[in-house]
Amino acid sequence: MYYTELSLPLTSANPDEQAEILTAWLSEFPFDTYFVEDGCLKAYTPEEEYNAVAEEVAAVLAEQGVEGWSLRSIEKEDWNATWEADFEPIAIDNICTVRTPSHPAPTEGMDVLIVPKMSFGTGHHQTTRLMIRHLFEQEMAGRTVLDVGCGTGVLSIVALGLGSESVVAVDIDEWAVENCNDNCALNGVADKVATLVGTIESVPEQKFDVILANINLNILLHDLPHYRSRLSRGGVLLMSGFLESDVATLVAAAEAQGLSLTATKESDGWVAASFRG
Repeated sequence: MYYTELSLPLTSANPDEQAEILTAWLSEFPFDTYFVEDGCLKAYTPEEEYNAVAEEVAAVLAEQGVEGWSLRSIEKEDWNATWEADFEPIAIDNICTVRTPSHPAPTEGMDVLIVPKMSFGTGHHQTTRLMIRHLFEQEMAGRTVLDVGCGTGVLSIVALGLGSESVVAVDIDEWAVENCNDNCALNGVADKVATLVGTIESVPEQKFDVILANINLNILLHDLPHYRSRLSRGGVLLMSGFLESDVATLVAAAEAQGLSLTATKESDGWVAASFRG
């Protein structure tokens, strides 16, 4: 299986801001991994999924005046080698470090080990960091957790590190689920995690004390009724993957489902929000 890499030149005076704007545009499509390298924003999606939306992506880029963008095809093995060579440890407020086994262990805070493959959620993106900060403010001991769009499994691992009883982790990408399984085993928590390839609708109708959803605005809005139906009374729903300009829309939709906003965190225009059922 191959992945498509879409490379977009960052030409503005503020490349970080431009990268965030481009990522927001692309979030409407099935890209699941992003990073900035060599003056470009690079976005990745399975090749067959890109082919299905290629004309729409090109139309959006043309509409937004993006020029000089390029595509290339990458095999899974090439991607893994690139990640393992370039991955840098992520320290989040001295409370949590996300690293590979090749990096030294932190002297303080939670230590999360991952071997990142072709899946989202390494801790480099603001949304993953925001979700981790929210998790550290929750009472997680003995809680049951649903991690929707689990990616590398970082959030599942953090939740268990904070004392959660069990996690169900689900992702539409079988490579992500495979990576989540590997990383949970690496952290010694595989026996507490059940993984599933699919969407929230693939998860049995059971109740969870905490639901984590770090995806994108459109999917969050579509799936809110499913989150609500699987959230225990008084449970916590943590969502991210949307911009500050989208907060009012998401809050209104959540309130329509009987959820109450309890806190938000923001970084570089990205937001993570906590709701209670």
